[in-house]
Amino acid sequence: MATPTRRNLIQRLWSFFTAGTLTSADNSSLQGSQYPIGNRQRRRSTLPLPEQPIRPIYGDLSISQELVEMRTWSYEMRHSISILSRDCFQQIDGRSASWRIAETLEDGRKVHPDVIAIGRDIAARRNGKTLVLGGDRLQRAARDMMSYGDGFLEFAIEREGIGPNDWGISRSLYLPSLSMFVDEDEHEEPGMYRQQERITPSDTDRLIHPVKMLQFSYEKDRLYGNPISFQSSEPWRKIKAASPDLEDAAREVAIAPWLHVMPPDKDERYREQYQQRHESLLNDGIVTNLYLLSGADVRKAMSGVNVLKPLVDYYLSLRYQMLPPGLPHYLFPGLGLESNSGKEIANQPALAYARMIANLRSHLSEQIKWSVSVEIVLKKGWDFYISDGQYFDIAWGDWFVTGFEQMQQSSQPTPTEQALLNASLILRDPSVEDLPAIDAALLTLNLRMSDGVSDQDFRRLWDAAVELRSVRNQIKVPV
Repeated sequence: MATPTRRNLIQRLWSFFTAGTLTSADNSSLQGSQYPIGNRQRRRSTLPLPEQPIRPIYGDLSISQELVEMRTWSYEMRHSISILSRDCFQQIDGRSASWRIAETLEDGRKVHPDVIAIGRDIAARRNGKTLVLGGDRLQRAARDMMSYGDGFLEFAIEREGIGPNDWGISRSLYLPSLSMFVDEDEHEEPGMYRQQERITPSDTDRLIHPVKMLQFSYEKDRLYGNPISFQSSEPWRKIKAASPDLEDAAREVAIAPWLHVMPPDKDERYREQYQQRHESLLNDGIVTNLYLLSGADVRKAMSGVNVLKPLVDYYLSLRYQMLPPGLPHYLFPGLGLESNSGKEIANQPALAYARMIANLRSHLSEQIKWSVSVEIVLKKGWDFYISDGQYFDIAWGDWFVTGFEQMQQSSQPTPTEQALLNASLILRDPSVEDLPAIDAALLTLNLRMSDGVSDQDFRRLWDAAVELRSVRNQIKVPV
């Protein structure tokens, strides 16, 4: 049972962010279950089985079942979702590019250092071996919201010390997406989240306070998001129907019989005698020679490749339709012309894929901002949140479309190196005409020294500035 302190804490947090209060499900610890609830489901909880859907997507439980089926068994959909979720958190050199608090806002204002420190702490926080919200912890959230429209992650708020502000987000738990229901009134006022055992509410449901719930939604429409895989339902049904037919047709084409053509002047009795002689030879071993009369022939029946090609093209077109819009088809061998892959990568498909990654990251960022906001209020109070704590953005690791951007970025000098380079170029052959350039270089060096550079860079900038001043003093300006 939750203590009164914890219940009051959840109520206070909710009243900070909204105008109303919720009187139940205000436990600050974890309340949901990572498994579907109910006795029948608990017996299967230790087995790695696909989720059994409870919530009907678009009002149809068969659609929910179909989405689970595609995520589990469809080669194209399973790997599309896997590639997209991985690329949200990966950089080109293999590092995990998790989220962080951007140091500046879009308008150039600096984010409060305490906000940056709180965000850095949450991103690195662990519960045992498991990251709470940082690293690649949110990869499953990306997979769930693409597969089912929504991913649900509950976090616990627990005391970290003995001080009044020693509360924080301590743990997180993924809940089964297709067992979660959202309560909301006609004015979009959020209610409780329900983890249900059946489609209809019951006394065994687990109620979870919205303060502690992160709902990662893909292109949310009212209560729930829209699964990216839903548009692939129709081609998936056709693939399941076409696969056995294509397999049977391929088997029939591959087994082509031998044709033994009799001479035109021979009758049925001759054909039967020929068949008996030939089968007798086959029983004795491999037949190496055949002696045929004029007009006779022995050959393989024509294969049905020309007949099979339309079936194969139809099957490949269905596989192509399984890919979400924006995902380059060259990531799946056999679905495109490999000879054109280089051209495709260098042009629009790669740019469209980069925009798709940015879109997925933006959906994740909205819920990350909520968790950081809760932590800020817990640590610094409501007044700080209103004045400084709410002004921050979520930043991610750099995503490179082709890799050339990284090469260009790594080859560009830092501001300090650029300032030193300009000074060295002027010092090669200074003259009267260089006086304006010397003054500009001195100003740049002074600005860099006042910008909080390292001690080593400060010494380099200082030495360059001293040398420039000495050269400037030695230049005689003609009268």
